Amino acid sequence: MIITKRFKTNFTEEELKNALFAKKDQAEEILNDTNKWEKFKVKYETFLHKAYDIPVLGTVIDDIISMYQLVESYVKREYTDIPLTSIISILAALIYVISPIDFIPDFIPVIGYLDDAAVVTLVLGLGVGHDLEKYKSWQEKLRDNAIKELEEQVGEAILELLDDRALGALILSKDETVRVYAVEDIDEEPYRSTVYSVNLPVTILKKMYLEKEEDYIAFLNGVIENTDFEWSPVGRLDAIHEAFIHRYENYFDVEEGVLDE
Repeated sequence: MIITKRFKTNFTEEELKNALFAKKDQAEEILNDTNKWEKFKVKYETFLHKAYDIPVLGTVIDDIISMYQLVESYVKREYTDIPLTSIISILAALIYVISPIDFIPDFIPVIGYLDDAAVVTLVLGLGVGHDLEKYKSWQEKLRDNAIKELEEQVGEAILELLDDRALGALILSKDETVRVYAVEDIDEEPYRSTVYSVNLPVTILKKMYLEKEEDYIAFLNGVIENTDFEWSPVGRLDAIHEAFIHRYENYFDVEEGVLDE
């Protein structure tokens, strides 16, 4: 069964502007009422869960997510470098797209959402697109700074673990832990080393959209870049996944270590 959300999909620009304008009072109410904003957030999460299955929204889904994040940052007073009129327009567009979520079935209809995509495109074309790009740049800088700070914290923790020993290598395991090679003896190769397993801060990294193994490897290389490790005679080695451990196994004679509780 195919259910259309709205019967008309070939909207003129004037009709789209009118549809957007009709939601502005509601947008202002939500911005000024914490309880209404919290209820809107619940609707947004429900909508987002289903939106990926709506083909036509695929062209603007990333913009919808960024628009929501911008409004949330504004409500929390984390980001206010944007005119109030722009915030209202963005929230009005989101309300227009999300408002009928209660009527969207679990099996998403294929048609009936062309006007939603058009409203998002319209509001971005009315100057709000520039505001959104500024916010994305701010968001990216904030994320980069947070990642760097976390890299430094993990580096300090590894330094404390090493004590006066040299670092041989950092190896990412399949269970998302990090094997730290602490080199005990550098007189003869392969260098005698104790290996410790350290938990990677996966939960925090995922909040920063670092979720894949290659993301974790890049993070560990950031730890190496931002930490003044004393390295073994082998020299500085990039972090690798344990699947490629054979690249380093000839350098180190390892035994498992146990961290003090």
